[in-house]
Formats: sequence, structure tokens, C-alpha cells
Amino acid sequence: MAASSDFKKFIVDGDLIWRHAWLLMLKLSEKTFYRAWNLLKFGHVHDPCAVGNNGKGQKGHGAVGYMETFILKMGDTCPESGRVYLPCCTSIKDIYEEYLTCLTKEHEQISKTQFYQLWRKHFSHVSFPKVTRMTKCNFCVLVKDIIPKTSDPITRMNLKKERDEHLNRQWQERRHYYKRKAEALSDSKAKMSIILDGMDQAKTYLPHFRGWSTPKDCDRYRLQPHIEGCLVHGRTFYTFVSLEDGQDTNMVLNCLLDALCQESNGSILPPTLYIQLDNCYRENKNRYFIGFMGYLVATHIFDEVQLSFLMVGHTHEDIDQRFSCVSRALKQKSAKTVPELLQVIEESMMNHVVKASRMRRVFDIKSWIEPFLTTISQHSAQHAFRLTRSQDGHVVLHYKQWSQDEEWLPRSYEDPIQVFTQSARQEINLPEGSPHLRDATYDRQNLDMVKRTISAAEHHLSSAEQRDWWESFFENPQHDMPPVHWYLQSLKQQPIAPQTVQTRSGEAQPTLLTPLLHKERQAPRISLKGRRPKDHIVAGKMVLLRDSLEVGLINSVDQETLNISLFSGKKATIWKPLLRPNGQPRTKVVPKTEVLQVFDLTAGMRLPGFIHNFL
Repeated sequence: MAASSDFKKFIVDGDLIWRHAWLLMLKLSEKTFYRAWNLLKFGHVHDPCAVGNNGKGQKGHGAVGYMETFILKMGDTCPESGRVYLPCCTSIKDIYEEYLTCLTKEHEQISKTQFYQLWRKHFSHVSFPKVTRMTKCNFCVLVKDIIPKTSDPITRMNLKKERDEHLNRQWQERRHYYKRKAEALSDSKAKMSIILDGMDQAKTYLPHFRGWSTPKDCDRYRLQPHIEGCLVHGRTFYTFVSLEDGQDTNMVLNCLLDALCQESNGSILPPTLYIQLDNCYRENKNRYFIGFMGYLVATHIFDEVQLSFLMVGHTHEDIDQRFSCVSRALKQKSAKTVPELLQVIEESMMNHVVKASRMRRVFDIKSWIEPFLTTISQHSAQHAFRLTRSQDGHVVLHYKQWSQDEEWLPRSYEDPIQVFTQSARQEINLPEGSPHLRDATYDRQNLDMVKRTISAAEHHLSSAEQRDWWESFFENPQHDMPPVHWYLQSLKQQPIAPQTVQTRSGEAQPTLLTPLLHKERQAPRISLKGRRPKDHIVAGKMVLLRDSLEVGLINSVDQETLNISLFSGKKATIWKPLLRPNGQPRTKVVPKTEVLQVFDLTAGMRLPGFIHNFL
């Protein structure tokens, strides 16, 4: 091959060929061409078309397999688009570097260029989003922000190690969820696995038009239903459409009970129930939800209930993939009333059993059970709970900070955490009868605005059934609600037998990520409210000193003193480690008596509000 001096034409086997046509024929970019040309000028022979047999060789297959495994471990599927989002704190460069550490022998590795090309070819649906509507992980966001700004190689290495620990922890939590799911699928008579979550409300406005191509006269105020999903693994996907204002624990519990009643169909449910939830304190991660699961154990509906919560920002799982099917169906079909929306949901998945219904009237379970619950604290920091009956008939709570932890707390020789209060005769106190039905709440002002929208866009309602439904809804929003009865009347008890609680036994310099990582490693122990844990001054906690009002991170604790790393910041700013001129953190040894307050920084690395009163 010969080329003219301006690189515009080439002579190949005696024929004159334009450069642009030649590059198109070989499927080469301009960048690749100039890289190969510069290598050729210095005497290096390089074939830019040889990219590891296009990934079809043994090394290429191995690299693709590694990428698939990484995406399966770390990826979250977006329900709306079906795309897979990897943690924002990672990049394709990080994945390639980890790939090199896994394959230490050079002859087993592919080059960086090959790796990138295989990624673009096989995983174009995977991205590292800068902006996403999915819930973000504060840790990942902070890592993404500070690693590129860190120039010191040692600090950068420590930050990456802490990032890898965080990502590995979230994968282990997800793996334990898959394990519980597999246990329920393999032994469906003994165990049942359920995941609960809600769908993005932005996709379910009514009336809904195919492809979200909403006419201008319908785009002012529309009805905004909430869809709560309950996926019973290996069985049925239940969806409940609620038109009431607000979602809370009562609504989630009523959806769960409705699904359990339909699953039981007059028979006894499996004795062990696994429930996977997100970290929403308003809806599920609170003492009312935990307490009612204890009530199901106390009344022998189940012998054991386990609740599990994935890490915040990493909670998107198989139920979100079902919601993505609903979202795609809504892109193809219109749904102008609630009955039409239910029909679209049921027809959205051909290979799965789907049951969609409008939410019944809601029982006020919170108010009904609250007087009988003991008051627990620090449960928000835990991610796994187990409720069982003790030999004396009381319901006891065990917990683990992470599902992967070996041991349930409290241990067998420690005081148990009882879910319900006791009578003077040491008997368990339980609510009697059934809860009252909660008054349905609708924003009347919003309904009036929706009514004006429907009146202005009545010509878009093509059938009499659609117009009749909207007219009936505005007259009585509950006109097509299914009849309701107390769900537990339909659930049969397990064979009553005494149950025994079973237990299982079994220094890098601080960075800006260290306090957040300490929260993941060590969470406060759950205790009855009013009993302060004895070991509240522990490594990983932040302290405010009494006289100097300095803030620091506890590195280690002796009998009388603390070793702390000092932090700097202001009331409303991010607090960071205070560094010496050589880049090392400033440390200080202080007596325990100098500690004024022990606390944790917020997720945004700021001081909690009550500390402001001391500054």
C-alpha cells in the first residue's frame, strides 16, 4: 500500500482508492487510521483490523463472560427503558482494571482496545448514568465526585479499596436475596418468597394515551394512580391500583394481606415467609410493619417471617423488571380509565401470571396495633430481621446489620427483644377483633381540576363506557371498589407446635468515605427505647469535644482515652478530614470525659441538626 502525502488517496494493488472509501470498507475510524499510520512511520507493523478475532477467540469469550458477570452483580435495570445502569462511581476503565487483577497472566488477557470494543458491541444497553430517575446511593455519588479530584496516589488507592468494599457488600446482599428466592422456589411447601415495591407514578396518569403522546387539552391535570406490586416468586404477580392520596404502611400491609389471601385460596400457607423490601421508612421499615409481621407469627399464620432490605440506591430488582413490562405495554396501548389500565397490566406479560385489581378500602392497621407494641430504636440501621415465637409463646425479634452476617442478634444468652408488651401475668398482649376501615382521602380540589380536564377533552373518550366511568368516578370515587372483609379471617393457622428460637454463631488512614463506610460496617444495636447502649462510644462514630468544640472521627477507643482524626467544616457545609501539610490527617488523643456528644454525620457528610445547638 502506498499513500499520497496528504493521506487523501491510496494505491492498493495498483488501483487508486480514496481514503474515505478505504476506511469505510475496512470499518476503521479516522482515529484508528492515524494511530496505525504513526506506528508504521516508526517501523511498527500493526493491523488495526485484528481485534482478537472480533471477540470470538477464547480470550474474547472470557472477557465477555467477565463483563456479563460484573453487570449481573452490579447493574440495576431501569423499569421504564429496560437499560441497565451500573453504579455511578464506576467506569469502564475501572472494570478493565479489575479484569486485569482477576487474570494475572498476561497471555490470558486482552488489550484495553479490545476490551472497549467488545463492551460497545455486546453491552450497548449498559451505561454509567450521570443523571437518573432511580434512587441514588449517597456513597456512590460521593465516590464519583471525590476520586477524580484526588491526586495523591495513596489516598486514591484507599478510596478505591473502600469503593470496592461497598460494591462487594451490595452484591453480597443481592446474592442473599437470590438465595432466599431460590430456597422458596425449590421448597414451595415450606417457604414463600415475596418482594414488594411501587411503580413510578409518572407513567400511570389517566387518561393515558399510547406512546405518552398526550393531547394538549389533556395535559393539564390528570388522575395520578399509584400501582403497588407484590411479586410472589414462582407464583403470581399481584398489582393494586390506588387512587387515594398518599402511600403509607397501612396501604402496603393491605396489599400484602390481599395477595396472601389470594395465594392461600382457603389452604394453609407455607410456614416460613421471606419478604424483600426497599428502605422506605414511611411505608415498610418501621415498627408498625415489623410489629404486624410479629402479629402474623403470634396468631400462627406463619411460624417465621424474615424481612430483608437491600442497600439504599441498590434496591432495583426483579419486580422492577415486571414494572418495565407494564411500562412498555403502556407505550403501545391507551388506558383512559382504571378498568382499561387494569386490563393493560394483566396483558403486559405473556409468560407470567398477573392479577391486577383496584385497591380495596384500607384497614387502619397502624392505629390498631400500636398500643400493643414495644418501642424499639436503631432498627433503621439494620437490613435483616427475623420474627419467631419463643417457647413461652412470645414473639421475639432478631436482626442482623446485613443479610450476609453470620450471627443473629441478640444472642441466645442475651435479653430477647419482645415485639409485644406483656400483661401483669407475663402473657403477651395482642389486639383483638379487626382494625377499623380508614376513611378514604381524596384531594377534592385536585379532583375538580381533573374533572375540568376531562370535560374539555371529552372528545378523546371514544366509547360510552369511558365517559360513564369518569362520570361515576366524579360522583363517587369509590363506586367500583371491590368489597372488603378482614383478611385474616380467610387465612388458616399453621399446626400449633412449640417453636424454639434458633441462633447461628459463628489501619488505613481515614478518608472522606470512612465515616460512611463505618456506618455500613457497624450499626447501633437495637434496644428498647430508653435503654442507651453501653458501647455508644465506638470506632467510626463522630464526637464533639466539650471545651474546644472540635469535631473528630473516633479511630480507636481505650479504657480512658480516644484517638480521633479531626474534621473541619461549618454548620451548613460538608465536613472533611483536617490534613497536615504532608497530606496526613491530624489526629488527637483525648480523654473520654472531654466528649460532649457522640453522633453520625448525615448522608451528605453534614452535621445533624441537634449538634448545631452546641456550636
